[in-house]
Amino acid sequence: MAINWELLKTHYLQGNRESQLGNLALNLMRLHIFIRQGSNDIVVQHLIRESQFFKE
Repeated sequence: MAINWELLKTHYLQGNRESQLGNLALNLMRLHIFIRQGSNDIVVQHLIRESQFFKE
């Protein structure tokens, strides 16, 4: 299943700054856990891409 990054980005950017920071914090925590467990590269890639929306 293909991911519609533009749709995700639009949804992410519609949130206020507080919710964007909250989402970024959750993504970073999830990345930390997945990387420590050495699990699912696709999920890690998705979380990194989604986290990039914050800086865009």
